[in-house]
Amino acid sequence: MRGVGLLLVSALFLGTAEPAIAGDAPWRVAVLYWSDNIPGQVAMRAGLERAAAAINSGGSPRIDLIASVAGDGEAGIERQISQMREAVAQGVDAIIVQPTDNAALAAPLREANAKRIPVIAYDQYISGGTLAAFVTSVKYHAGR
Repeated sequence: MRGVGLLLVSALFLGTAEPAIAGDAPWRVAVLYWSDNIPGQVAMRAGLERAAAAINSGGSPRIDLIASVAGDGEAGIERQISQMREAVAQGVDAIIVQPTDNAALAAPLREANAKRIPVIAYDQYISGGTLAAFVTSVKYHAGR
C-alpha cells in the first residue's frame, strides 16, 4: 500500500482540468473512509495523511483533510451516502472516497458533479456520474 496516499493526492492535483481554488487558500478535501478496521483501508488512510502532511510542510497550497468513517454493513452504506451529501453541501474543494457500495453513491456523485467538485474513488469505482480519478491497489499478494 506504500504510495497510495501520494497517488491520491497526485490525482487530486493532476486529475482535474481546473483547480477548484487558486492562490494560497487551503484545499478543503473531504475524505470518506469506509472502514477503520480493514488493513488495506487503514494503510490507505495512513498514506494519504502522510502525503498531505508532506505537502503541508512545503508551504502553499495546504491540504486540509476532513475525515469521516462510514463503518461496515448497511448502516455504513447509509452513513456514507449522508457523509458525501454533507461534503457536497459544504462546498468542499474535492472529495476522496473509499466507497462502501459502488451503486449507492451514484446520486451523491452526480450532485458533486453538478457543483463541479472533483471526486476521486479509491479501490472501488462508483457507477453513475463522473469521477475525476480512480485509484486502486495492486492485489498481487492478496490472500497470502
